Amino acid sequence: MATDAKGSVDVLKAAYEHKGASVTEVLQNCVIFNDHCHDIVYNNEGRKKNAIYVRHGEKLVFGENNEYGLVQQGFGLKVVEIGKDGYTIDDILVHDAHCEDNTLQLKLAMMTPEDGFPIALGVIRDVEAPTYDEAVHAQIAEVSAQKKYHNFSELLETNDIWEVK
Repeated sequence: MATDAKGSVDVLKAAYEHKGASVTEVLQNCVIFNDHCHDIVYNNEGRKKNAIYVRHGEKLVFGENNEYGLVQQGFGLKVVEIGKDGYTIDDILVHDAHCEDNTLQLKLAMMTPEDGFPIALGVIRDVEAPTYDEAVHAQIAEVSAQKKYHNFSELLETNDIWEVK
């Protein structure tokens, strides 16, 4: 968010430190193409009401006084007011950015105020996986280890014969 320097720095720093590829989204007002489209979270007051800062290992709470939280309802999420309708802070989900199963992380990324949810800001997903380069080298090593021969000279010395028709 262009008006949230600390939050932006935290996300960009995490993206920089992540091994491999990172994807970041910046909510930026553009007076030509999307003027006022982020007004709901553009200032501090709007962010307190309509955004949730997701941090690994912390409860998914938001609101001016962290009075709201996210709970799981069936296969989806639900916004609840803590202390009402029997919901306590213990019912609120804890964010796990390192979870291999990305189901909850995708749900967080797709939340919108139009659907009654806050906009998730912060590092939504941070999992370790081999980089493309590492995966290619591992694949080459695995295939090479299974071969009877490793270079052209060894191939010529074998009895493997091909017939081209």
